[in-house]
Amino acid sequence: MSGAPEGLKGDLFEVNQVLKAYAQRKQWRQALGLLSRCFSPDIYSLNTVIAACARSKQWALSLGLLWDMPKSFQLRQDVVSFNSVMSSLPWRMCLTLLECMEGLEVAPDAVTYNSIMKSNPRHLAGPLLQRMRVQQVAPSTVTFNTAMECDWPGALQLLEEMNASKLQPNVITLNTCLKVTSNWCKSLALLEHLESRRLAPDVISFNTILAQGPVPALIHTAMERRRIEPDLHTWTSSITAAGTWEEALLYLSHSKDRDVALMNAAMTACAEAGEWERALALLFSLPQYGLTADVVSFNATMAACDQGHQWDLALALLEQLQDAQLRPTVISFSSVASACEQAKQWPEALEMLLSLKHTFLRADDVAFNTVTSACTSGQQWARALQVLKLREEEELMPSLISCNAAITAMSVAADVSSAQGVLGRMCLLRLVPSSVTWNSLLAACCASKDWRAALQTLQASARLPASPSERFAAKALVVECLEGQAAEMRFQLQELRDALLGVLENGTRDRERNDLSDAPRWSSGSRSANEPNASLMSPCTFLDTRCGHSEQHPSFTPSVCDVNDLMVLSPAEQRQASQRFWNFLITDEISRENFSQRNIPLFMLQPEMAEGYHEHLMAATEDTFASDQNVQHLQVLVPFLSGMPLDDRESREAFEELSSLAFSFLESHYAEPLASYRRARQLADLRSPERWFDRGGSRRWHLHLGVTNSGKTHHALQELFAAPSGLYMAPLRLLAWEIFQKLRAAGVRCALLTGQERLGPDDATHVACTVEMAPLTRHWQVAVLDEVQLVTDANRGFAWTRALLGVNARQLHLCGAHEPATLENLLHDLAASCGDTVRTVEHFKQRLVPLQLQDDPVADFSALQDGDCLVCFTRAEVLNAKAQLEALGKRPCVVYGSLPPEVRQEQALLFNDPNSGYDVLVASDAIALGLNLQIRRMLFRSTWKFDGSEYRQLSGPELRQLAGRAGRFGQGYGHGLVACCRGDDLAILREALEAKPQGDEMARAALLPLPEQLELFGQCLEEDLQRGPLPFALLVERFLSIADVSPRYFLAQAKSLIALAHFLEEVSMPHREKFVFCQAPVTLSDVAPLSALQHFARAYALRKTVPFPYAVGDTEAVTTRQILELEALHKVCDAYLWLASRFPDAFVDVKLADQARAMVAQRIGQALRRPLGEDSTFGEAEMWRHGGERLLE
Repeated sequence: MSGAPEGLKGDLFEVNQVLKAYAQRKQWRQALGLLSRCFSPDIYSLNTVIAACARSKQWALSLGLLWDMPKSFQLRQDVVSFNSVMSSLPWRMCLTLLECMEGLEVAPDAVTYNSIMKSNPRHLAGPLLQRMRVQQVAPSTVTFNTAMECDWPGALQLLEEMNASKLQPNVITLNTCLKVTSNWCKSLALLEHLESRRLAPDVISFNTILAQGPVPALIHTAMERRRIEPDLHTWTSSITAAGTWEEALLYLSHSKDRDVALMNAAMTACAEAGEWERALALLFSLPQYGLTADVVSFNATMAACDQGHQWDLALALLEQLQDAQLRPTVISFSSVASACEQAKQWPEALEMLLSLKHTFLRADDVAFNTVTSACTSGQQWARALQVLKLREEEELMPSLISCNAAITAMSVAADVSSAQGVLGRMCLLRLVPSSVTWNSLLAACCASKDWRAALQTLQASARLPASPSERFAAKALVVECLEGQAAEMRFQLQELRDALLGVLENGTRDRERNDLSDAPRWSSGSRSANEPNASLMSPCTFLDTRCGHSEQHPSFTPSVCDVNDLMVLSPAEQRQASQRFWNFLITDEISRENFSQRNIPLFMLQPEMAEGYHEHLMAATEDTFASDQNVQHLQVLVPFLSGMPLDDRESREAFEELSSLAFSFLESHYAEPLASYRRARQLADLRSPERWFDRGGSRRWHLHLGVTNSGKTHHALQELFAAPSGLYMAPLRLLAWEIFQKLRAAGVRCALLTGQERLGPDDATHVACTVEMAPLTRHWQVAVLDEVQLVTDANRGFAWTRALLGVNARQLHLCGAHEPATLENLLHDLAASCGDTVRTVEHFKQRLVPLQLQDDPVADFSALQDGDCLVCFTRAEVLNAKAQLEALGKRPCVVYGSLPPEVRQEQALLFNDPNSGYDVLVASDAIALGLNLQIRRMLFRSTWKFDGSEYRQLSGPELRQLAGRAGRFGQGYGHGLVACCRGDDLAILREALEAKPQGDEMARAALLPLPEQLELFGQCLEEDLQRGPLPFALLVERFLSIADVSPRYFLAQAKSLIALAHFLEEVSMPHREKFVFCQAPVTLSDVAPLSALQHFARAYALRKTVPFPYAVGDTEAVTTRQILELEALHKVCDAYLWLASRFPDAFVDVKLADQARAMVAQRIGQALRRPLGEDSTFGEAEMWRHGGERLLE
């Protein structure tokens, strides 16, 4: 190139500059292409291309260029060439290149050794430095920094060597030394030392020390002294190292910025302290800072719920995690399973484990042990064995917990051989048996009456560290073994008892002889001189010599009575036996029924009463024979208390006598509480609810019962429109809105009354309302109650019962399905109890538009046609199906239960409008009631759903109700079609559609007490117990546990009510007001509205006005990724408005809440009209303005 023209040199310079740019941007393909077009590259060109390949991890290409330089380009490699290649190679190849450099006489420099040190293991840093000294290669500061990172013990020595080399350490030197120190004390000392040499630390230095020990306060003091501003990593490390959750939240409040890692650290700190409420508040404050929760956020909050025993909230969080399209981890499922296990909710824990099989995750040992423990504590032995089988399928090694669960399950099945096999496997795996292991194995021996196996188990336990934990259990074992093998026993029972107890009390074989060294006590006669000394034998040897082989007493056959005569219970054993009998009485279902029949409350029966019961049995009386007889009864029941049946007359008589003494004990020692309870039970008498209401005279009931789309509601509404005054009671707000609008369109002065809205004039002649809001004090000419079959619903049926018994109307029209089959009989009974008459309108047995079942399943979504409705059963399924249909070019509308009613109505209008461009509908079973949809074909994606407690198949009435939405009258369809996606569901649908309403069981109406009854009941209990206000949840549970209802009623499920009461337990307010708060439209799965409800309750309890804590400003349209958050905010608005309608003086921001609700509904509608995955912006700061901080308060 020396002879090349100047112009060519200028061109090569430009080429090299371009190659340099490619190398910096790691564009190795472009660099290679330009090199191939370059006529005569120089060494700089080649080194630059090698560097580009090396930076892109293309080390094979960089090596090829290095070796081809002399042959292809007539250039000799230099040290830069080798250094460029080494930056991408493993350390072994770097060492090989180092040897090649020496062979090619290319002298390495400091950069060469720096590259090798960055990629090599720690043990080579020292030899490489020594080699540099030999070759007289001057190390640089980077060399020393890299060597320090590899080898801490020599870091201080390297610092001194840097001083000798007159190299100034930099902040990287300091941070490297601190990083490898791994001890905060040494790090602080080193920091002070280097500062004396004018080496100033930076924020990374202190972050490194923070990661080494729990000294955040000390570090922050040091940073303040040096005027170093903490960064996000500093605050995150401080929160992680904080000793308490209060300290962690203090550091969080000091941080000016937020990121997800910081918030996750704070949630984890709250989780470790069991502060689940604060962890939840932090989780739902993330949108306030423009952050989105990740899996770690949810895991930390679920762990907090686990620590706080909030299993229902943990389940709800897991559902929200999945709805947010995040992938849960094994930690997620394990946290929820652990929470369920602590709450003894074994079905939910098992469901968590089984759901893992449908994911990409693999359950670990902790998950299996947690679920096994849950099944074991719930007495679900068969399921525990099922879990163990699943564990084997996953090829996980057994643990002590899983083995103990297996032996316990086998003890119930009396499978001794299998239990012993598990014990043998434990020995092979070097798992040391615990006391639980031995007790469970002994129980298996007792259940099978295998006395030889029992004695072998006892002997084996004496040789290992753990042994059976209860001496009383061993004595009961002796009795059971003797009874099971009575015909084989040929020895003195008392001596066997002593031998067995000696084994149990023995820790090792060395102590066995000492425990049995005393001469045995014979019940008759004495031991012969030729007879072996039992005190010198092990129990099994003793058994072989004394059991079944003696000819001295051939006619002797011991019985249970013989055993009891020889085995007299000591005072301590009497106490233990009576306590066990008491614990059996208070847990046995038959015994608890006997307590109830004697008007003794079950909640009063506590294990702590066992001591008093024992004293009652042993009390001295004028006839001392009585207490002795009670001792004999206990002695007779020893086999029963260890699991044997009451199969002889003496045992049954002893049981009856001790049971009667339990009743007398309660009547004598707890007379006042029992009297209080019996007074309270009179207040919990719900047998005549028809007497609660003033109906203004006799009414006439008109029954409009029949199949869907048969015109039954239309006939009833005609009577309502023609009446001078009328009331319409709807199951849903949407339906109440629809009738309200129809009445107003007909010129009727009508008002709307729902839990969240009150519209229309006060003097309206007609009112459309939801069933729960039905006014009972006003007189109506005609009242229409829709979907009357819901009176039998366990969750909402009590509202229909209240309307049936309390509405003051001359004519009461009842519309609904003729299911269950005995519904009409129930309505006749209810009418008779109120003194009303009944007129059954002609049954609507035929649909106005017939239904037809399609024979072929629709497996491909591309086969969906205009007017089709795809039915799914979870929100996630609905949204996933929407995305799949959009990918196929279709425009689906969506309807599911969590959507605001306004959005559901809007989506229904879009689907019904043939000019809207929307052709299909994807919906959950929320469309079964309330919406008027022009559906041509109902397509079931499945016939199974998760109903909140179990995964079950839809019932016949549920399938018929959903299928009946197809082919509605007046929509132009000659018939409605019903189809399914899976061929397995075809027969199920056919059976449901062809079946007639069945059911021999009498239908019953759901019932709940009135708020006034609960308040009076609570006052009675508080006065009698002479204590302050009872927790409302406890009050409701006690009321429902003692309430009496007539055969035509049943107590509605108050699970949600009680759960909300527990959630609001710390909020102090009168029972009547708390009853209202617990009926708010918030469920346990609505975690964000749940937190808002707690905030509202706390503010109301302080007798302050409760402002609406959210302000929604004008922002751009949202995307569907934010639908879930907006749904939660809409539910908060609903809850506020619902409470405002009941406490108008406290909840004053009705207008603001109503505007926010409308705005949020509009945003959700906008999002649903956009395809899933389309990007757009959303200003969450406006939505959460003022709200997040108030909610956290």
